[in-house]
Amino acid sequence: MDTVYRDATPTSQEDLGLWTCAAVIVDLDGTLVDTLGDFDVALNAMLRDLSLGVVERSAIERMVGRGSEHLIRSVLQYVGAAESL
Repeated sequence: MDTVYRDATPTSQEDLGLWTCAAVIVDLDGTLVDTLGDFDVALNAMLRDLSLGVVERSAIERMVGRGSEHLIRSVLQYVGAAESL
């Protein structure tokens, strides 16, 4: 993002720091919002699509908190998936 230098007196929404945007992406990996149930459904659907085993909710809970990539890698390792996935 470019640095914006502003006068001392705001004259518009932009000057007040009120920016509009089309989308916001937030990585809710379970540390801010209780998404464990959603992870349970989504991760087991992924495993089913890959013809792999099932991961228990309690195991998912232990894997949450270090980002999405870590979560997916941990789940794949948990079910014994090939490292090439």
